[in-house]
Amino acid sequence: MPGKNSFQTFLENFKSGVADLTTLDVVTLTGEIKISSSMPGDPKKIDLQELYRHIEESAGMEGKLKVVSFTHIDGDCDVVNFVGSELGEAEQVLLKAHREIVKTSQETRQAMVKFIKELLPY
Repeated sequence: MPGKNSFQTFLENFKSGVADLTTLDVVTLTGEIKISSSMPGDPKKIDLQELYRHIEESAGMEGKLKVVSFTHIDGDCDVVNFVGSELGEAEQVLLKAHREIVKTSQETRQAMVKFIKELLPY
């Protein structure tokens, strides 16, 4: 199969961007993470993308994490919401914060879509 042309690449990137813009994932975790000195970067700064990558790979990290709540919202408004069982008082506070983050994230996404729509010619 011949290489992709720039239009095909644009379409794939556009589809990926729309999927990213129309889905929302919020995960609230509690627990403990110990970061080993083998993690790259400045030890005084936390690169959240790098930390997330290390959590996914479980490389250079030790710890125990508990999911307090997980929310996934698709562009067609299908929603999956998980709330951990037997949440203590501190985790109830985190759950409340999780709900506020979901609400704020939805509002931000809606404003971004509205802004993009206003930029597009009719």
